[in-house]
Amino acid sequence: MAVVAACSGDSDSGPPSVAEFRNEANAVCRDAAGSLADIDPPTAPRDFAASLEEALPLQEALIEDLRQVEPSEELVETYGDALGILSEQRSLGQQALNDIDGGGDAAAVVTTLGPEIQESEERIDEIMLELGLTDCAQGGDPGPPGNAQEDP
Repeated sequence: MAVVAACSGDSDSGPPSVAEFRNEANAVCRDAAGSLADIDPPTAPRDFAASLEEALPLQEALIEDLRQVEPSEELVETYGDALGILSEQRSLGQQALNDIDGGGDAAAVVTTLGPEIQESEERIDEIMLELGLTDCAQGGDPGPPGNAQEDP
């Protein structure tokens, strides 16, 4: 993913304004959303690992790109919280993939980690909306979902 160049002008100008920060971070998220939208969400637990294998590198790239975006002064703490939750969410996805790849039953992994992943998605949406980063709120974007249903 391309990191959006700093929109705040000269480096001597200080931190970006709230509007500049939001524009830059939302642009990063829009770029990532296009890639994530190409991933077919799993329809059954057996599809969970394949979805994670595609989503996790994209999620890591998104986190790295967002770390390059300097927040406005008044949003530094909240933005740090958002990046922390995104990293936790990625770790949960990696844990799920490791458990499945290690021979764990995919349905059991989904049942065990799914609610925690879902809670993380809800928390990050809430914080991103608080920051005004509407393009970063995940809503229903593909990713490690916690509610895949088992096929008979």
